[in-house]
Amino acid sequence: MNNHFTKVLSNIDELKVDQVFEAMEFLGLETRNRYKILTNAETLFAYAAEEKNMLGHVARQLFGHWRTFNVFFFDKDKAPLFRAHHPFRFFFERIEIYDQNDNLIGSIEQNFSLFRKHFTIYDQNDETLFEMKSPIFKIWTFPIYRGGEQLALIEKVWSTLLQETFTDKDIFMLKFLKGQSFSIDEKIILLVATIFIDLLYFEEKASLA
Repeated sequence: MNNHFTKVLSNIDELKVDQVFEAMEFLGLETRNRYKILTNAETLFAYAAEEKNMLGHVARQLFGHWRTFNVFFFDKDKAPLFRAHHPFRFFFERIEIYDQNDNLIGSIEQNFSLFRKHFTIYDQNDETLFEMKSPIFKIWTFPIYRGGEQLALIEKVWSTLLQETFTDKDIFMLKFLKGQSFSIDEKIILLVATIFIDLLYFEEKASLA
């Protein structure tokens, strides 16, 4: 893993995930998802982008967030870091995170829930690391728990009415609560969880879910 990336990630307590605007979305066409990842000082230190290919473009229009896809993560100099793989699923969607050697880092899986959004986050051995549950009255806020204690928080930053209505451009904040300790792999998994939430609930076709 890139030394600069891991150094920044290990010392940070807040991340901003800013989706890159695509003009074609004004025409109703879903384009591949791309993100800038910034520190709480608004310093760019990483990128994420869905893989670019024609088959993926077609699947995006037909199947939305249920499709199979990969999201690749890069440092600020565009050197590859790790990837997230989403297999095709209509129910209980899952995303898996792999390092550059294709070793599993962890995964995030959607759980059945009637009144809230609920996910289980696993380590590389498929052991539970965290639970992520949205409160009933704050459904776009995602606290992260371990053993009933809240350790981190993912929340959507709401923008202008024009942007929210006509584009899929979204901004999320990932906050690691003061006094809590996280490994680099755990922070990477929660970063992927932030983008997973955007792909599940804020793509145009996610409204069908």
